[in-house]
Amino acid sequence: MYFRDHGPAHFHAEYGEHEALVKIDTLAILRGELPRRAMALVLEWAALHRQELRADRERARGGTPLEPLSPLEMRLVRIQEAKPLGNYLVRLTLTDGRVIERDLRPLLVGPVFDEIRSAEARFREMRVEGGTLVWPTGADLCPDVLIWGGLPPVDTAADAA
Repeated sequence: MYFRDHGPAHFHAEYGEHEALVKIDTLAILRGELPRRAMALVLEWAALHRQELRADRERARGGTPLEPLSPLEMRLVRIQEAKPLGNYLVRLTLTDGRVIERDLRPLLVGPVFDEIRSAEARFREMRVEGGTLVWPTGADLCPDVLIWGGLPPVDTAADAA
């Protein structure tokens, strides 16, 4: 939120190189975009803090200092770094500090993975975005499947599968 900002009442949500303007009253996206997972978390956070956002908007309009809001906390364990090891194996560093290795061959199924599956050089083009693996071809994999082989356990501190 900025002082001397334009209407309607909104806040700016930033995630990496992405930004979205979110209307406070309706949580509608005014402009921009975030990755789907990040947007869902931002909207959940905004719904919980809507009254505080409205109050800060009024403070901003009046030129008085804003009150800090509780930050968005990502409690789910996600992928922080990835290193291809060869033969479609990858070493994943998780946000909780653990390091795990995964064979991705069984997960590279379907037309979206054709280029990646047929050329290991394309496989090595992976990068981490939004807590998971993505490729320039537009393919990505669910971080829960990569880390746990399915739904995360209720206690995400539990050992990865």
